[in-house]
Formats: sequence, structure tokens, C-alpha cells
Amino acid sequence: MGLIIQKKHDTNLSLVDGLICFYLALPLLIFCSWFKLPFAIAFAAMVLFSFYKTLHAATFCNFEITPKLAVVILLVAGAWTALAGIGHFVFANFDWVVRDAVLRDLIETAWPPKYGGDGAFALILRAPVAYYLPAAVVGTLLGLGLGDIALYLWTVAGFVLFLWAATTLFPSNRHRMIAICVLIWFGGLDLLGFIQVNGVLPALGMNIEGWAKFAQYSSNSTLLFWVPNHALPSWLGIVLVLRHWRKSGLAQVAPLLAATIPLWSPLAAIGLAPFVITGLSWRQDYRRLFSIQTSLPWLGLAMIVARYITLDAQTIPSGWALSTLGVSEFFKTYTRFVILEFGLLVLILRRMGVYDLQLWVAVLVLLALPLYRFGVANDLVMRSSIPALAVVALATVRPLMSVRDHFWRQSLLVLMILGALGSAEQPLRAILRPRWALTGQTLQEVMSQHFGGALPPHYVAKLNQPGLMKLMREPSLVQPTTLTSPVLAP
Repeated sequence: MGLIIQKKHDTNLSLVDGLICFYLALPLLIFCSWFKLPFAIAFAAMVLFSFYKTLHAATFCNFEITPKLAVVILLVAGAWTALAGIGHFVFANFDWVVRDAVLRDLIETAWPPKYGGDGAFALILRAPVAYYLPAAVVGTLLGLGLGDIALYLWTVAGFVLFLWAATTLFPSNRHRMIAICVLIWFGGLDLLGFIQVNGVLPALGMNIEGWAKFAQYSSNSTLLFWVPNHALPSWLGIVLVLRHWRKSGLAQVAPLLAATIPLWSPLAAIGLAPFVITGLSWRQDYRRLFSIQTSLPWLGLAMIVARYITLDAQTIPSGWALSTLGVSEFFKTYTRFVILEFGLLVLILRRMGVYDLQLWVAVLVLLALPLYRFGVANDLVMRSSIPALAVVALATVRPLMSVRDHFWRQSLLVLMILGALGSAEQPLRAILRPRWALTGQTLQEVMSQHFGGALPPHYVAKLNQPGLMKLMREPSLVQPTTLTSPVLAP
């Protein structure tokens, strides 16, 4: 029994593949406008040419799911995204104070935005901005409020594409409905971890997933509610890989993924890379993968994005996890973390015969990530784990409907329910806490009011690379608003 029942797709890309590629690539096309006019035109031409070469042989006539299931997916994605606080229809988590500020600065400031300077170098917004750019275009034309609504619709579109593509991995509508439920509620045994560490049950709506302190593997609801900018490219990238595992379609889209996803989330790209590398049929498709026409333009664009994303990267704290804890304490915490977050689950899947290369890669990635720290909150572990966790989630769908191994199926169901109870803290939080409105504050104002004033190194950097300075437009200073935002609990 394999991880997923793969339908016999054509070697060509289909409608949902094309829409995912468009969704991932559109922000890169918009990002070209950050550069001086001759370079912007050249880079935009490269994006359009490369996109055409990637999809020119695609077949767009096969929808792959029934209209009824499409309606279910649209309703689920719209409701769950609204409940996540995106668009500010309900309570939004604390991180949205910062994300709103990034969107506001992109809407109200000519690109690239800057926050002062350091000697000869401008201090610019250097962040994975892809998630915000389409909504920022709408907001620039129609105002911040409609830009916020556009961000909600943009997120819904990405979530719809993810659920659509993921359900096509399964053979029947029953499997597909189970897959939708799993992908919404999937999470580790954070509830047990929290109780074990704190000795009490968590309050309703409490954030419990940081119980291990040194690392966190987030549930799917947490990912959508807190970090859709990392979750969406991870989810869309991994379903593309799984749909075209060991098929020529993966070689066709791999250069596009390499160029586009780092602008969404470099950490998502790191987590996705092992699956792309192992999923490619190298002997069969190496010519397609390294074709000058299809790959060289994407490679050039990837290098430009990499120079932007890695500006001042050395200012972001990093190091081996062992250096923060003693050896004994680290391995004690690490073992408990692995067992509760995914270990028990994959052991049951192993017992039920649900193992193949995709799941092996996922397990190895999840075992390795907690060994190294990157980012103030150890973002490497939280964000690079998203593709692997999605593979584990999808691996549970078939066993949940198995007619064999009754004991193990019931055990798997119990683990999934316990994981869902932890995941449910996020929607409960959104329901129980009061809604707050979009503030219109700048990133600098938000950091001054809530974080002591220092601009975060993973959001800003000195434009100190001579090559990039010559290519980019003159940065524009973000103007303050002096608005006061609500005081929110993390």
C-alpha cells in the first residue's frame, strides 16, 4: 500500500497545475516593477516567456473533480480563511499587526519601501513579499481597505487550489471528503505535550503549540491562521510534486518552483527541496530539466530573487540547537517532541503498510529540522516543516478508510482526533476574542509600539549589494501615520 493512490495523469500539466503555477508566478511578475525600467521590462519578459514555455503543452480541459466537490471546496476555503482573521472579519492573531503593516507600506509607498538608511545604504523592506504583492496592487489602485479584502480573496484562491489539487490525489469522493477534513484539522499531539509540560488543561483558545520551547511543528489551522504567506507556497508546491512524482511534469515545473517560491518563503523552498530532488525522474527528464529554453530564464530570475532575499541574512540569529540546551536536556526534549508531533502517527502508518519514498523523505526531514535553529523564533523548524507535515497528513487518508487492521485504524483515528483538539484552539480563539480593525500603521510604528522599536532583521536589510543597487529603483521612504493600534495579547 503506497502513500497516495496516484491517478494516471497525462505527462502534460492540467488545469489545476496551470492555475497553481500562475498563482505562484504572478507575484514574481509584479516584483519586476521593483527594478529600474530597462531591467523591469527584461525581467518581466523572462517571467512571461518562461511561464509560457512551462505551460505551452498543458491541457486545460480536465477539471478532475465534480462540480459538487468544487462547491464544497470553495465554501470551506472561504469560511476557514475568514475565520483565520484574514480580511479582519473576526479576531486576527497578533502576527497580523506586523503583516498588516507590511501590506500598508507596500500600498502607500513606491517600491521598494525604505525605513531610513545606514550611512550610504538604504534600509529597505527585505522580506518574502510575494504573498502581499497582488493585494498591494489592488490597494494601490483602490485604497488600503480594499487591499485588505483583496488579500483575503487572494488567500482563499490559494487555499482553494491546494484543496483542489490535493483531492485529485485520491480515487473517490469519499476519499476526497476525508482528505479535506484531514487537511483542515491535522495537527500533532500538542494537547498532550502542553498537559505534560504544564500539568493543566489549556484554556479555550490558548496557543499551545510552543510547548516544547525549542521547536514547533504547527497544525494546519495554525499555519493558515498565523502564516499563510509560508503555508500556501509550501502546500501548493508539495501537491504539485506529489501529483507529478517521477513524471515529466515535475521536471517541467521544478525550475518555476525554484524561481518563485523563495520570494514567497525561502524556508518553504528549503523544506520543499528534498521532495523535488527525490521526486524527479533524473534519468528520463534531465534534458528537460536543464533545457536552455525552459530552465535558464527561471534560473536567472531565481538568482535575482536570491540576492534580494539574502540581503544582510547574517543578522538573523542561527546556530545548532544543542548550543542552547545541554546535551541531556536537548535529547530528552527532542525525543518527546518527535514522538508527540509525528512519531506515534508514522509508527501506526508503518504498521498499516503506508510507507513509500514520499513518507520516508518526510520523516527524515522532520527528524533533521529540530537539530538547527534559524530565526528569533526558530522559524526554520516551523516553516520548512510544512511540506513534510502535509505529506504525513495526506498519508493518513487511505488508512482512515481501511477495512483491514481495525485496531490500528482505530488507534490512528484516536491520534487524529487528539491532534484536531489541539488544532481547534485556533478557530476557538478567533470566535472567543473580539475583532479588531485594520490599523493602517507602518512597520516602524508597529515595532515601536509593540516590540520596543527595533525593526526585525527578517523584514528589513541594508541595500548594500552593489549589483542589486544598480538594478533596483531608488527606494522610497515610508511615511509615518501616527495611528494607534489596539493592544493585543500574543
